[in-house]
Amino acid sequence: MALVGHFWSGKHHRTVKGINLVTLYYTDSHGRHQPVNFRVYDKAEGKTKNDYFQDMLIEVLAWGLEPAFVTGDSWYSGVNNLKLIKNHQLGLLFALESNRLVSVEKGV
Repeated sequence: MALVGHFWSGKHHRTVKGINLVTLYYTDSHGRHQPVNFRVYDKAEGKTKNDYFQDMLIEVLAWGLEPAFVTGDSWYSGVNNLKLIKNHQLGLLFALESNRLVSVEKGV
């Protein structure tokens, strides 16, 4: 029961009680998709969902997965995640919250 807690659900648009599973999916060019990595969010580890995302991405790239793009919702559109993706020379497509500042000029 240590992993059961209250978490925000994007599906339900409210806080729900349960186990928070962070999943990395792969979708091919034919639209077929499957989970390729996951973590159970454990507050005791002191990691954020973004930490888990970065760990999983680095892991699947080390396994040899070669995605053309990495996509995600606005929760994962933080600068550290985006820089990690860019540093691996992958394309990216993420939703952005209205309070995010974005520069279209290189180096800014």
